[in-house]
Amino acid sequence: MSSRTILVDSLDGKGLQVQIQNASEPIGLKKDTKLAKAVFIKPNLTYPVFKKGVTTQVEFVQSLVSVLTNINPNLKVYIGEGEGGYNSFSMSEAFKNMGFFELEKEFPQVKIINLSNIQSKEVELDTTRGPYKISLPQIFFDEIDFSISCPVPKVHCMTKVSLSYKNQWGCLPDIMRLKNHYMFDYIISTQ
Repeated sequence: MSSRTILVDSLDGKGLQVQIQNASEPIGLKKDTKLAKAVFIKPNLTYPVFKKGVTTQVEFVQSLVSVLTNINPNLKVYIGEGEGGYNSFSMSEAFKNMGFFELEKEFPQVKIINLSNIQSKEVELDTTRGPYKISLPQIFFDEIDFSISCPVPKVHCMTKVSLSYKNQWGCLPDIMRLKNHYMFDYIISTQ
């Protein structure tokens, strides 16, 4: 599974679609989408309701899904996030509050998934600090051809520079994933 990051300024739905469509060929997204059976979109949902500068706008994800499904009408699109922050709020409720379940109604190819509620697989990573075990959603190994990260540019107190990689941390299904933050730099540099 490979990963792509698309950063686009806040625009209306049509403007976003045009920007994503224009970027899809130069970054290889168009080619990969044509060949894929399933993709995973990871928004940044670190709060129970939409908050500018904190969470990914559902309109951005909607525009991205529209472009992807126009390229490949048979594409299965999973949109997901795991519970986190010591289970301080329900991710399923956050999806509902921010309008993500509406995407399932608009696009029959879309499935919203709470990554903490599906089967996971433990993997061992060989880091520079030694072997480290971490759980990942089984679906990433069985179905997903590639993922697209939709981060919100912001800072984090436990990392220096994480760029879009930090958004992928929400793929960890463990509600106590914060306990792994001290390993973040070593995990993302693992080959």
